[in-house]
Parts: sequence; structure tokens; C-alpha cells
Amino acid sequence: MKPSVKINITLVQTLIILVLFSIGQASAATRTLEVNETDFVKLITQAVDLDLDKIIYTFSQPIDRKGEWQTTYDDEGQYNITITASDGQENTTAQVLLIVHHKNQAPLITQNEIILKETQTVDLKLLVEDPDNDLLEYHFNPPFDKNGIYNTTYNDSGKRIVLFNVTDGEFIVSARIELQIENRNQPPSIKNAFNNNTEFDINEGEPLNYSIELFDEEPDKLTILWTLDNNSISDKTGGVYNIGYNDSGNHTLL
Repeated sequence: MKPSVKINITLVQTLIILVLFSIGQASAATRTLEVNETDFVKLITQAVDLDLDKIIYTFSQPIDRKGEWQTTYDDEGQYNITITASDGQENTTAQVLLIVHHKNQAPLITQNEIILKETQTVDLKLLVEDPDNDLLEYHFNPPFDKNGIYNTTYNDSGKRIVLFNVTDGEFIVSARIELQIENRNQPPSIKNAFNNNTEFDINEGEPLNYSIELFDEEPDKLTILWTLDNNSISDKTGGVYNIGYNDSGNHTLL
């Protein structure tokens, strides 16, 4: 004999929906249940069989054999669930339309540490993703500008903690980033030179007295090389080069 089955469908959350109907009736309409992503769905079945047979229930996917389903993000959609009650000889089925609504997800901070070298640029927005592609608003603190950009310079090396907030209009996420700026070797600078002009004149037969004073921030051991028309003339900070009587014309001193 077909079992007369009463099914209680309960969503185990703060929201509870109770649906009562007899599966044994052919005219039973499909019932609709609505939940949100991440809700836990549990279908609880209760059956009465006049022959007192044992009733076995089966559920179509995505409901498992226990009548349960833990929804997650990205499960949005409509699911036609078939519930089958069997006493071993005959089966009775019922249909449930389960509608899973989208649930907003908070913005994600994809990493909590940044390592770069002096003079490189940091963009904090590159650390943020929103699963729903929502329009985001940010609040940054100096030395970052309003767009989350920080153009590091020499002498910025060291570690620091960077804090900023991002919101999608519903969730506010506070980020804590460890910023490590590594030292970058600086090129030496010229403190003084024998001539500060890019061009100068000298007569044939005159000695060219050249010299340079350099400064290095680190300080590193410096290597100097003077060239005249791509020909090496000295590796010292200064010296004298004798201009010949047949050397008229333009020349390049480096």
C-alpha cells in the first residue's frame, strides 16, 4: 500500500519554514522554498504507512541521502528536488522547488605582506578583490594618496604596518599589511667638477685640467673612468690631458 507521507522541511537557520503535504496524493503541487547562499537546508520527513512498513526516503541532488545540503557562495539558482518515499514495494514522490538567492560577500584582502625596493610604487588596491564585483570605496592613510598609491624614494627602506579600510556598501573590511621596503643602491652624485657646462672651449696646445668630486650615500667603493672620444685617458679623480696642435674640432669628454 502506498504510504501516506507528511514531510516537514526545515531550514536550520534563524528562518524556519514548515511545509506539510501528503505525498500519497497525486494532486500535490510542487512547493517552493527560498533560502540564501550559505544557509543550511535540512529536509525532515515523517511518514505513516497503514501496513506499518519501514519507509525509506531518497532525495535528488544537491540534497544528500540524509536530506541535507550546506549551501555555499556561488550556489545561487533554482533546484528541482524530488523526494521519494518507498515501503519496498511502491514509491511515492513529491517535488520541491528550492530557490537559492545570492548573498553578498565581503571584499577580500588577497595578501598581508608586500616586499619591494626603494623607488618602486605600491598600489594597495591591487591587494583587494570583490567576489561580487561591487563598486568599492577606500580609506587610505599617509604616505599613501587617496587612490592607495605610494611612490617610494631612496631612504624609505624599512618595515612598517599599513592600515586601510574598504567597503562594498554593506561590509567594511579593515586591512593590516606589512610593508617591507628594501634598500636600493643609489648612484653616486657629483659634488663638484672642473667645469659645470656641457660645452666648453679650449685652444690647441693648452693642457686640459680635469677633476671631479663625487659623493655616494652608502658609501660604496667608486670606480672612475675618464674617456675622450671613447678613448680611456684616466681612472683617477683628476688629471691633465695635453691637447695637441692638430686636435681642433669637437670632442666628447666623459
